[in-house]
Amino acid sequence: MCLSCGCYEPDDAHGEKRYITMAHLVDAAAADNATVEQAWQNMVNTMNGVLAGKLKSKAWAPAQAAAGGPKKGR
Repeated sequence: MCLSCGCYEPDDAHGEKRYITMAHLVDAAAADNATVEQAWQNMVNTMNGVLAGKLKSKAWAPAQAAAGGPKKGR
């Protein structure tokens, strides 16, 4: 699925380049000489850190989920 939209089709980006596909995850893992599972776990751990306020992102903050979008300037 575009791993991000919830369609459960891991390889289908539905013509939208912003969706994250399994191919993106495989490529990211290869860039780090990691397994796909390790790359996924790193993403989960990082997101959990952002959600807990332990890590900061310039592109997104948990409060934005309610506000509906990225920070201004993106």
